[in-house]
Amino acid sequence: MLVNILINTCFYLPGPEIKVTEGSDVTLPCNIAGNIESKRFMWKKDGQKEVYVFDSGLYSGQSLTGQSDQFKGRVSHFSGELKNGNASIKIRNTKVTGLRVPHGLS
Repeated sequence: MLVNILINTCFYLPGPEIKVTEGSDVTLPCNIAGNIESKRFMWKKDGQKEVYVFDSGLYSGQSLTGQSDQFKGRVSHFSGELKNGNASIKIRNTKVTGLRVPHGLS
């Protein structure tokens, strides 16, 4: 009998509050040790709304669905930096939302 085991590492990174002028772009930083090109990480608003997901080369807006409408077409990751553990995202044209973001890596 074969048993599949999926291990997820979830964590919350409370960082300093980032203030940004509405309508401008902002980078939300997140750095993890090691190469994360074959990993999955996600950013969520209030633990519910999906801001952005990266999963082994697939990502929100490209192949993955489920991203909250309020973030569609406005969020990207730094693809050239994944090998360095950079899971930061850039949000363009920010809106007033009070974004607090938990992260997960698996």
